[in-house]
Amino acid sequence: MTRHQKKEIGLVVVTLTYSALLFWWLAAGVSLFLNPYLVAAFLVSSFVWAALTVLALGLAAGKISRPALTLGIPLLVVIAGRAHVGALGAALLFVLPLASAQRHLIREIQNRVSYHTTQIFSAGTRLVLIGLIIAVAGLLSAPLSKKFRADGFQVPQQFIELALEPATAVINNFLPGYAADRTIDQLLKSKLQAEADSLPPNTAISPGELDSLHRDLTQSYGLPISGQETLPTLVTAYVNKSLTNLTQSAPLLAALLTIAAFLLVARLIIPILLWPTLGVVSLLVYLAQRANFVYLLTSQETVERLQL
Repeated sequence: MTRHQKKEIGLVVVTLTYSALLFWWLAAGVSLFLNPYLVAAFLVSSFVWAALTVLALGLAAGKISRPALTLGIPLLVVIAGRAHVGALGAALLFVLPLASAQRHLIREIQNRVSYHTTQIFSAGTRLVLIGLIIAVAGLLSAPLSKKFRADGFQVPQQFIELALEPATAVINNFLPGYAADRTIDQLLKSKLQAEADSLPPNTAISPGELDSLHRDLTQSYGLPISGQETLPTLVTAYVNKSLTNLTQSAPLLAALLTIAAFLLVARLIIPILLWPTLGVVSLLVYLAQRANFVYLLTSQETVERLQL
């Protein structure tokens, strides 16, 4: 066995061992993450894991090393998550960014003319971070699914208000004078005023008719309606009630909602996590060079370029 092969095997083994420890820590210590110091420790550990994984994917290019990393790391998610449906789904998704990162990193390392750590490892690091967030979502899906089944999946009313805002003109066609802060009774009276021309003079809704209408709406939508609620409040309650029923009857849906929520968050936080991770990658490359584990070779080769 050559020295290169020994170093490659060692890099793969260290990466898989570190992955197992990180995933086990997350799966076993979810409740401990209310401690801000543990959260900070996990973030630092995640930066190191991402940097180590990026280096392993790019440098361990052997026929055995490639599948050992792209399939072995997701398998560890399944084991740490005790084969929960969320962990299984996350592991399947995890393979895609790992395989894409590996192809990109190997191509960058082999074909780039001038070596620059951040340029070579930037895209691969982004993909690995996406995979890490998928893994975290899969490992957290078990406790979160239990919470969803017990308490229901709650969508904040602010999200519903933002979703309804583009449809304000359409809603005004059915409920004239609609605004997010107007109550149902106010909207009904506005609708009556807008239709005054087609109604007999002095037509008004009596309190008894309003109560009857509230009961009809309550029966139709299964929500207690007093008339003092706003439309976003009612839509939020209806959406949350429907999602609660679905998550309680379908554990798979609860796991998928957990992963989907984490992926939405990923779009916001990956640009923030990218640069610290690249900093750790640069540090690991520097230390590996100082330890003579990796070498920066300079060679002269013919470069082909297509131009007009």
